[in-house]
Amino acid sequence: DWARNHSGDPEIEAAIQRGEDPGLGLVTKAYNYIHKYGHKSKLMAAAVRNKQDLFSLLGVDYVIAPLKILQSLKESITAPDEKYSYIRRLSPQSAANHNFTAEELTKWDQLSLASAMGPASMQLLAAGLEGYVNQANRVEELLDKIWPPPNV
Repeated sequence: DWARNHSGDPEIEAAIQRGEDPGLGLVTKAYNYIHKYGHKSKLMAAAVRNKQDLFSLLGVDYVIAPLKILQSLKESITAPDEKYSYIRRLSPQSAANHNFTAEELTKWDQLSLASAMGPASMQLLAAGLEGYVNQANRVEELLDKIWPPPNV
């Protein structure tokens, strides 16, 4: 969503011109990097919007998908021989075969990474952290209402 609303990044613009979703491309690239170079990290894809996005990410370590997408998968009418024939798009084997450019393999420090990521990194990180703070505050407010329990 951020990429669609903020232009100027040449990599994002090129992906959009090719008809690719920049978010799916980022998840694919991150998965390939993590698994090609043996990092212990796991990748979780979120904000999946439809079944096609989900199918494009088959093989990612974890995925968060809305209930409506999972329900539509359950309700899909598929022939028994096709039901389990989906193609895994992401795997350690496909990651091992992925070729990164020298620029993509540059060693990053925090400043150069933030600079290369551009305004998306700062805006999205700030928004994400603010969301977590808001959720934590809500939980604290709820706990204040029920704690301590009566008659204790």
